[in-house]
Amino acid sequence: METKKLNSYEQTSYWWINRLKSKINQLYLVKKREGNLDDNSELEFLNIFESLSEKDWRNIYLELRNYVKIDVSEYAPSDYFFNMDAFYQDTEKGKHQQLNNELSSILRIDIPDIRLANMGRKDEVIYTDSKGAYVWYKSCGTDQLPKEYESSFNYILTGNKKELEFYNLILSTLIILMEKNNNFNSMDKFRNKFCDEYKKTNNLDIPNQKLIEDFNTVFIMFNRKGLNISNYWHKELYYMPSDLDKNGLDEYKELADYYSDVILNANTNVKQKIITKK
Repeated sequence: METKKLNSYEQTSYWWINRLKSKINQLYLVKKREGNLDDNSELEFLNIFESLSEKDWRNIYLELRNYVKIDVSEYAPSDYFFNMDAFYQDTEKGKHQQLNNELSSILRIDIPDIRLANMGRKDEVIYTDSKGAYVWYKSCGTDQLPKEYESSFNYILTGNKKELEFYNLILSTLIILMEKNNNFNSMDKFRNKFCDEYKKTNNLDIPNQKLIEDFNTVFIMFNRKGLNISNYWHKELYYMPSDLDKNGLDEYKELADYYSDVILNANTNVKQKIITKK
């Protein structure tokens, strides 16, 4: 997989993106299980973020990166912890107001103040200066954030639209496939038929192995993002979609419907004409 080096402002922004997405996923699961959230601020927070697509998160990442750079440059020393004298924010409620203000500016809506650490975990503090970013895990010490991240099919970091379209088409096809036949469970059939049709539909002159490797990388990303899905090396395909998985996929529905029929060996003659014209 390809990698991308991040400066300290990008590291911090990306860390917050992942922290926010993890919190949103947890709030979503609690709401689904309990029927609602007891905390009105958490419910409002979830309502703001739960419908965001990867394109939206990419925009937040870029703008928040710029805000963090300003925060670091304007930081006036006020605390000193483990030899770190740097701009910092805490996941604890009431201790990340700067982040709330910046998110409010980016999204143009007031962001409610909630605890951003996941339930059952202690709060964390992220420190940032021009050289790096560090996280104090209140339960087990401090670590420097990595400066290099895997970037293949990671749209938030790269903005690669072709990779995003491939990723979204696989996910959309999976969702529709499971709606049509939730007993379908062959990973090999799904992978081979999807890749064959993708290569044919897009007139690609690339080795089959390269396309299969990209397909497998997408499944690795699915798992890293917490989708309830089997990984590419499993023989049986298992996937339980959530509403959060479907964000930003509306434009892929027609094409994904066609791909799902190809995989299920349905009659695709009429749809093939439609897809070819496009």
